[in-house]
Amino acid sequence: MRVVLWVLFFSMGCQEKTEDDACALLADFGDCPACDDGRVTCSYGEIRVTEYSCADCQATVGLLGQLCDGGAPDSATEIQDGLVCEPAEEE
Repeated sequence: MRVVLWVLFFSMGCQEKTEDDACALLADFGDCPACDDGRVTCSYGEIRVTEYSCADCQATVGLLGQLCDGGAPDSATEIQDGLVCEPAEEE
């Protein structure tokens, strides 16, 4: 019985690992089109990235890159739900 509980607990811990979700989202994002619709700011929590973008593509890639490099522990769903992109404010 103890072995079964230990294996169940261990496998649950493996399923909850989300350290690589930001990197997986970045890798799955694909290439951005080569156009420029203007400056876009994408944010997730306190992290903000402003880029000249085709739609939101380049700014989203920049933000996912920062989350990946920073080792964001959030799940892919949390990142996708919390990622917000808007036209950048004029300076």
